[in-house]
This record gives sequence, structure tokens and C-alpha cells, in this order.
Amino acid sequence: MKKNRLIFFSLFIIFGCGSFLYWFSLQNHTKFIPTTFNDFGLPMVQVEVEGKSYRVVIDLGSKAQASFDQNILENINKNIYGKTQFRDFKDNRYESSNYLIQKIKLGDVLFNEVMVEERSEAFNNNTIISLPAENNFLKDQGSIGWTLLKRKNLLLDFPDSRLAIVDTIKQTNYVLEEMLEVPFTLTSLGVTITVGTDVGEKRFLLDTGSSTTAIRSFPCAKEMYRKDAHGLEYFLSSQFSIMGNDFGNMPLHLLNITPEMKEIDGLIGMNFLRHYIVYIDFRKCLLYIREKQGVVQK
Repeated sequence: MKKNRLIFFSLFIIFGCGSFLYWFSLQNHTKFIPTTFNDFGLPMVQVEVEGKSYRVVIDLGSKAQASFDQNILENINKNIYGKTQFRDFKDNRYESSNYLIQKIKLGDVLFNEVMVEERSEAFNNNTIISLPAENNFLKDQGSIGWTLLKRKNLLLDFPDSRLAIVDTIKQTNYVLEEMLEVPFTLTSLGVTITVGTDVGEKRFLLDTGSSTTAIRSFPCAKEMYRKDAHGLEYFLSSQFSIMGNDFGNMPLHLLNITPEMKEIDGLIGMNFLRHYIVYIDFRKCLLYIREKQGVVQK
């Protein structure tokens, strides 16, 4: 009897140690990716292609899996994959060459068979609100879009200037119970959530490729309009409510979004996202958000 108890106790200890080591390995498995911010406030990371490192923007508003400048693509082994056509929010149309490259490494995550577009300068010029005063601002060399990132799940910790690409939040020390859970719709444009504003509930696209938060232009009284430092019109919504949680006053720039883009009414840009920790579970279509300090009230 004592022998059986000893065997059972030994097995219990072994199982317990094994479980703890497995949990500990999960907690320490994730390699966080340092994030810097360019003069537009957009998040940039380093990606590795064929042993070389390139600086790219993490752009949740981009449907392209990845895009690179032409001079970068010239030095990468690739297969031609025809042309791709796309448009901006004003319905300007563009065409770029499309390529298939074998691997892109982001942090410790390796993405295989990635479709890459040659970046369109015309698109960039038409969507930039204003250039920095200095000519030596930090330039990126491409972008990574949501259609590639959705192969995994994504943790954005911009207050600590880092992000992680994970299979599960358990690979980190972040706790979902301390975050506000928000269902989202994955439209053809990306991650879209419902937000309450002074002009009603609107559908906003998460767009880390946008400096500002914007809403589709609408007719309103002249006194509601204001102008920012660049002369762009916006109105100040006294509420920005997600799942009943009001995030306070929010300047919403007026954007002439084409009627063809019926899935969204606006964009949530980096002037908001920079201040919050956001976890995107692409598989469950759930987004989690909280402030750096404290817990978002549910």
C-alpha cells in the first residue's frame, strides 16, 4: 500500500513539474518585436528576407500581404505573379506588379509563400496628409498587411513599443480577463468594429497605417467643424464608445470615403491605438483592448 502511494505521489510530482515547465515555456516562448514609430506616428518593425533586414510599417489597413519598394524587390528572389489592382478611400485606382517570395521572417515567426506587391508611389503620395518638416525623416521600405498577419494572432503593445505574433495569448503574460472583449467583423478591408459617436453607431476599420482617426464626411452645421494644424477639417465627438465603454472625446477627421466602400464608415488610426494594448484573435474574430495602466472597465 505504501509502495502504491509512493508511486502515485511520484507520478503526481512528475506530472506537476511537467505541467509547470510547459506553462513556463509558453510564457517565455514569445519573442517580442521592437517597434519604432516614424514621423507620421506609424509603427515600424524589421523583417528579414533572404538574410537581409528591411524596415516596414505594420499596416492593418492594407490588404496586401506585404509590399516593398522597387529597389528592394530587385534584390530579392521572386516569381512574377501578374498584376494586382486596388483603390484608395477616395476611389482612385492603382495597379502594381505582384510577386511570390518564399519566406519572410518577422521576429521568430517565419511566413512561407508570401504574395508581395511593388509599392505604389502614386498611392503613397495621394494618401499622405502632410510631410514632416525635415527631409531626413525615417523612411520605411515597405509594409506588412492584415492578410498575412491573420495567419497567426497579433498582440500590439504600442505603449511599450513592441508587438508579438502568437498562436495564443497564453504565450505571453497578458491576461484577457483584464481586457475589454470586442467582437469584430473581418471585412474585405480588414478588422472592423462598431463604435458609438455623437452621430450614431459607426463601423470603424482598425488602421495602423493611418496617423489619424477619421469618419466619412457628412453634412453638418458649420460650427461643428474645426481645423487642425494642417488645415484639415474634423469634428470633436464627445464620445467614442466601444461595447458600452466610453473612451472620451475623439477628434474625427472628415474623410471623403467612396460610397463603393460600404463596409466601413471610418478608420481608427494611431492617434488612438498608440495608447492602448490590443490583442487581435483572428481565428475567433475577437479583439481585446486595455490601457497600459489599469483595467478597462467592463
